[in-house]
Amino acid sequence: MIGPDLVTAVIPTTGRDTLSRAVLTVLQQTYRVSEVLVVADTLANLDLPDDDRIRVIRVGPGAGGNVARQTGVEQARFPIVGLLDDDDEWYEEKIQTQLEAVQSTGDLEGDWIATCRLDTRFSDDTRVVWPDAPIEKTESLPVYLFARKKFRGGHGLIQSSTLLFPRDLAIRVPFDAALPFHQDIGWLMDVYGNNPSTRIVQPWMPLMVFHIAGGSLSRSITVDGSVDWAVKHLGKINNRLVGDFILTQTMNVARQHGSPREAFRVIRLGMSRGRPSGKALVHAAFVTAETSFKLPRSKPRQVGA
Repeated sequence: MIGPDLVTAVIPTTGRDTLSRAVLTVLQQTYRVSEVLVVADTLANLDLPDDDRIRVIRVGPGAGGNVARQTGVEQARFPIVGLLDDDDEWYEEKIQTQLEAVQSTGDLEGDWIATCRLDTRFSDDTRVVWPDAPIEKTESLPVYLFARKKFRGGHGLIQSSTLLFPRDLAIRVPFDAALPFHQDIGWLMDVYGNNPSTRIVQPWMPLMVFHIAGGSLSRSITVDGSVDWAVKHLGKINNRLVGDFILTQTMNVARQHGSPREAFRVIRLGMSRGRPSGKALVHAAFVTAETSFKLPRSKPRQVGA
């Protein structure tokens, strides 16, 4: 039996017009969220539902997503924190399903992170459920997230709006305020480095809506910054992960910027700074061709949620 008054929702926002929709999905949870912290990285007025559980905290403006997340964690009044980006949505059973899954694997004590699958929706109405496969019991978190296992897809995904975790975990291992990108995976890697045995709980169903608009990748991400992050955080594990990360995650930066020259440079960096798998090399070659010849980006296989 899950008791009451356990969960604070933290919603960083820059004041996007999707904020009210996101907040409503928290207020409508089947397990009652006790507190909703809207951490505003803006001075603008916010359009919010009328509910006494909502509290607005101001940071910045321009402080950054991780400053907003960590501020929310530190000011949370309840022992478990759920994160939600202001353009995403939670299914109404998300928190209850995750709490029950954590309890089914042990208890709510200790270090654990609950995640879930994503009902991913693109601006052209394409829908796909990610990730393709769950983390295996014997699989480390970095291998799950970054090792390329298939030519198409084939690596894990844990996105920030899926995350539910003990507040104490993010007090001991805070979100890096200096990190301008790769923020969610950066925190996951910091947690792994602090305690590799952290329990990953992953109900195998979509429990949130992840909205991807065209050009949604931040323009602040640079190829060199992404490569440096991979070498620093993954190089201590093995060079396969470095290479696979560069030829998939960093390659997305070159694709977003529409630069064939950068795409070719990413391939060179992946091979010189890491030891990528053949599957990652094939993926990078396809992306480079798409970028060089202005081909339509290949779409994910459409599936229902």
